[in-house]
Amino acid sequence: MNASGATRIALAAGGTGGHMVPAHVLAGELRERGHEVLLLTDRRGAAVPGLFEDVRTHILESGRMTGNAMMKLGASVRILMNTRRARRILKDEAPAALVGFGGYPSLAAGLAATAIGVPLCLHEQNAVLGRANRLLAKTCRALALSWTGTARVPGDAVSRAVVTGNPVRETVARLADAGYAAPEAAGPIHLLVVGGSLGARILSDVVPDALALLPPALRSRLRVTQQCRREDLERVLARYRTADIDGELAPYFTDLPERLGNCHLAIARAGASTIAELATAGRPAILVPLAIATDDHQSANARVLAEAGAAWIMPEDGFDARALAKRLHRLLADSEGLCSAAAAARRLGSADAASRLADLVERIAGVAATSPARRSGKNESASASDASSGSSSRVRNWSPFETGPWPSSGRTEQTGPFGLSLSKSEQGRPPFETGPWPSSGPTEKSKPVRPEPVEGRAAGNAPFVSCSSKGEWDDRTTMFALAGEVPA
Repeated sequence: MNASGATRIALAAGGTGGHMVPAHVLAGELRERGHEVLLLTDRRGAAVPGLFEDVRTHILESGRMTGNAMMKLGASVRILMNTRRARRILKDEAPAALVGFGGYPSLAAGLAATAIGVPLCLHEQNAVLGRANRLLAKTCRALALSWTGTARVPGDAVSRAVVTGNPVRETVARLADAGYAAPEAAGPIHLLVVGGSLGARILSDVVPDALALLPPALRSRLRVTQQCRREDLERVLARYRTADIDGELAPYFTDLPERLGNCHLAIARAGASTIAELATAGRPAILVPLAIATDDHQSANARVLAEAGAAWIMPEDGFDARALAKRLHRLLADSEGLCSAAAAARRLGSADAASRLADLVERIAGVAATSPARRSGKNESASASDASSGSSSRVRNWSPFETGPWPSSGRTEQTGPFGLSLSKSEQGRPPFETGPWPSSGPTEKSKPVRPEPVEGRAAGNAPFVSCSSKGEWDDRTTMFALAGEVPA
């Protein structure tokens, strides 16, 4: 608690969008509740535009916990140095709790918190528990998960785990009530192509050629918004102009949530933030997981949506122009299928994840719950409905860690870890699977997938380029908007 009487909460996150954005969203929720927030991150995290701009920030050294023996030795030395620095910071700041979001700085801060007795809460954004969180899971007070079925959770951490969802920005959370309408016959079709904060080269290579293979009548209806690397802009734009396809291209879009809300279908990587935003907005997607992602977490993330019927997976080794064109031709002719996938995605969304995570943090920090009235119409209406039915307004919380069978129907309220009111639905699945993930993604009519964090970094202003079928150019300046994953 600080001099003014506000409870001080420390957040620690690695400097990638997948870690930083949910941490930033939680910071906003905690501050709205009257708490003070401070941040421990690395230089990349501190440089992300638009995040934590008025939050006191402490910089730790960055690095990776992978590589050859010498690289791992160097990483170990940096972790020890970071831990000593984080320990001094936490002693000086005396926070009531530390929340770790994964990444190199989060590990050092978590080790320091454990050493000096600061309650530690971890949040995992992906469907596979990340390395930093795995190392800290045995000593944390609480482990917040984004998805049921999260893999690689240590057995002795299960009793302290709670599914909260992955916090998304308010502009995305508001899309939860927007609804979805499939393209009208002969009307425009809005496609959104995103590959993380720096774009994904494979999408720039494959998507334009695939769209060019579609029948002319279908091509003329396309309205494409595509995130590209700066160096790919001209060639991708030229391909769209040659194919007479309307397109807007940029390294970053500041109005990405609005574009997400307007799209009929997304083609995207499967990083944690992307999956969470697709689910919250309720938008169907073709997902191309990054093959080299640590622990293959993007494939796990993608399965969360695909196994629920909300997305279709195309692994990199089968992602070419002809295969994508064939898939798009079928999907864009199936309005009912798109609507069904959108509804399935929306059922997976957690627009109130920030509130649920903040409730958990308050519990382990030992402060009274101070949750404000939720701002979104969805949550307000849910609360009203719950009140009228005499049930808890937090029926969307559930615990995946209880023994015994899932309920055969409906939802049942229970008390989960930390005294939180929890429930689970018949759609739930066991939280931790012991066997390996399937060797390949589901087919077109199968169900969805699961998410994890990736590396990325913010950049400065970037040119915004758009073109119409007439080849007109529009150059503006946009700022970094979408937190993302490592492009490839």
